[in-house]
Amino acid sequence: MNKKILYPLAFVSLLAMLGGYFFFYSKGKPTAPAIQLTRVTENKIQDKTDFYSLEATYPSDPRDTNKEIEKFVTQLVNQKKEDWKTGGETWQGEQDIQKEFPDRPKMEYSLMISYTSTSSPRLGTVSYTLAAYEFSGGAHGNTDIYTYTFTDDGKMLASDSLLKLAENNNDITLSRLMADKLRVSLGEYGDTEMLTNGLGLAYLKADGKTLDLEKCSCDGFFFGSNFIHFTVTDTGIIFTMALYQVAPYAAGMPEVFFSWEELTPYLSDYTKQKLAQ
Repeated sequence: MNKKILYPLAFVSLLAMLGGYFFFYSKGKPTAPAIQLTRVTENKIQDKTDFYSLEATYPSDPRDTNKEIEKFVTQLVNQKKEDWKTGGETWQGEQDIQKEFPDRPKMEYSLMISYTSTSSPRLGTVSYTLAAYEFSGGAHGNTDIYTYTFTDDGKMLASDSLLKLAENNNDITLSRLMADKLRVSLGEYGDTEMLTNGLGLAYLKADGKTLDLEKCSCDGFFFGSNFIHFTVTDTGIIFTMALYQVAPYAAGMPEVFFSWEELTPYLSDYTKQKLAQ
């Protein structure tokens, strides 16, 4: 056969063999469907009356497949609109106060929601922290935070997805380690009583692992609540405390960082697998 014909035929045959190999190989090893990522967009809600102002900025991320962030923000905004509506109970109460104290500065209620984001290519996650600042009188307003972490394949992670909090009293052990870190980072704002009360450590029985319901006057506290607000990074996890939880207002919302190495004894199988990749 002519060599000019033989070589092209051999090349075509090789491509066909390789194509067949990759076809059957991929058929034998199915992969999880991936989220088709598009650019994260930013949404904004604004509303203003003579009595209140509302402004919410939040992300729309395709990894948030159930639109958890959007549902939360719109629910909170709509609730405040209802609570502060003209003619409502709150509005009427302010009108009564204004009549009694006409020289009092005009009151304006407000809600402002903003966010920050942190990506972890190592874990394949993105974490969003939403800060909701509300002013309804007093010396200063109050800020609540809400955190969301999503994987690249569209799952929302809770802290107990990353850590084995429910095993071997790990939640209590980590709460103690958290207290040790906070004693150092809080400095002059550190208060042992406020710190141990805020983390629930003051309410343990003598065995050090059982909650004394009479001490805390509670029936629903669990130590896992200390780890609700978190951000995943390539090097570890940042946990954020709520205002007044472990320190006075001036301390803000203290953060506690744990490296993956520190967390090794407490890592879930899911996290171990991700870190090993």
